Amino acid sequence: MKAQLEHRSKQVIGVAGGLTAFFIAVVSGAAAAEIYAQSNTLLRAVVFTLVAFAGFSLGMAYIRYEEAHTKITKAIDEGVSGDTPSEPRDWPGAADCWWHLALLFTTLAPVSFLFAVWWAAF
Repeated sequence: MKAQLEHRSKQVIGVAGGLTAFFIAVVSGAAAAEIYAQSNTLLRAVVFTLVAFAGFSLGMAYIRYEEAHTKITKAIDEGVSGDTPSEPRDWPGAADCWWHLALLFTTLAPVSFLFAVWWAAF
């Protein structure tokens, strides 16, 4: 389970990096500024709200996975075998919930931006 938690934490960091790159591209480019100037204010609010929700969800997922990783590392240091199968209840379900929400919001943010691009085109 320790390796799975480490892997999931790395996935969260990777998705957070992608979300950060998307956010930088959206707020710093002249083309993005023009798209926002021509699109509906509601769409602008939706894009930024989704980015904020995605960032918050990624942060919460990362914290929960790291918390579980710390607990299992501490247990291993205290003598519990790292090869001992973990109970399904030991897996951080709240972290998975935040992770799935983060993936949803991270997917919806660029989709809503694409919708804003098409809105500005017409």
